[in-house]
Amino acid sequence: MNNLQTAIAPLGKPYTVTRSRLGAITKVMEERYVCDLTALKELSQSIGEKLRSVPDQVKNPEFSFLISFNDQTHHDGVSQELQDLQTIPIGKQTERVVLRWTIFHRIDGIDNELTLTIRISNPV
Repeated sequence: MNNLQTAIAPLGKPYTVTRSRLGAITKVMEERYVCDLTALKELSQSIGEKLRSVPDQVKNPEFSFLISFNDQTHHDGVSQELQDLQTIPIGKQTERVVLRWTIFHRIDGIDNELTLTIRISNPV
């Protein structure tokens, strides 16, 4: 497990990370940022680049996203769709955005899965 923690450590910088009872590393950010489509694309690309620095046994990370609206409808997709989007559907108030990367790799010969989830609540 130490190798995995070392490999993903750059993803936590400069933030403080904690380990939950379930083994997940969690950090809640209290800061507020402007969250537009361009910023989401930049965030997606930045995290993708950092994930590529994880050791060689990692297969290509899978990426998906979910945009939830106040009227309880959703827009979900995968990496290529996010890059191709020019606008997020208008006329709705966005409630949250969830970005998720899944990495499949092996630890001591055992298949393992690492999921990195970024949830943005009440995006501005």
